[in-house]
Amino acid sequence: MRIHVNDHPYEIPTSWGEVTFVQFLRIAQTTTDSERLAAITGLDAETIRNARIKNLDKVLRLLSFMNSAEGETGLPKRILVYEVPDNLELEQTGRYEDIKLIISTFPQDGKLSTESLIKYTEICGAIFQPDYLESDDKKKAEFAKKFLNAPCLEVMAIGNFTLMKLIELNLNTAKPFPKSSTPLKRFRQALTAWLARSAFSLRFYLWKRRAGLTGMRF
Repeated sequence: MRIHVNDHPYEIPTSWGEVTFVQFLRIAQTTTDSERLAAITGLDAETIRNARIKNLDKVLRLLSFMNSAEGETGLPKRILVYEVPDNLELEQTGRYEDIKLIISTFPQDGKLSTESLIKYTEICGAIFQPDYLESDDKKKAEFAKKFLNAPCLEVMAIGNFTLMKLIELNLNTAKPFPKSSTPLKRFRQALTAWLARSAFSLRFYLWKRRAGLTGMRF
C-alpha cells in the first residue's frame, strides 16, 4: 500500500507475506510504532517521529499485523529467480557439509539475534549457488545479499527446513515441527537443537516487544 510521509510516497507491506527479509531483520529490532514504520520505509525513527503522515491512524492499523505471529508457509516453489526443487531434501544433501560450515559461524554468545538470522541468506547462497563456498568473500557476499530482498517467509522456510534436515542427518532422527509453529519459532527450535549439539547454550528471547532481538543494523 502507498502512504505519504512529508508528502513523499512510500510503499508499505500490509501482511507478513509482503515483507522482505531485510525488512524482517529491521522489524525484529523494533519496539515502537515509529521504529516499525521507519523499518519498512527505510527512514530513520527520528524522521518518522517528526514527520507529517497522511491518515496516520489508518497506517498504524495496517501495520498491526506486526503484532501477530509472522505466518505459516511451506517450502516455496521459487525464490527470486531460483527454482526450489520439490525434493530439495534429496537433491541438496551433498551441500549440507558446506552449510554446516556456515552454521558453525553463528554467534556463540547465547543470543537469538539478527546476526544469527542473516546467516539464512548464506544458507540460501550455498543451496542455489553450487560453488558458493569456493567463491571469494566479495562474490559470496554479493550473492547472499540478493536474498535480503526475497520474501521473509520464503527465506525463513528454506533456512528452517535446511537447518532441521542437517540436524536430522547428524542425529539420524526426524522430529517434525508442530503444525502450529511459525517460521521464527521454527528458527528458535532449529537453532536450539543445533547449538545444544555444538556444545554451547542458547538463551531464549521472546519475539518483538518481549524479545528485543539484538545485533546488526540494516
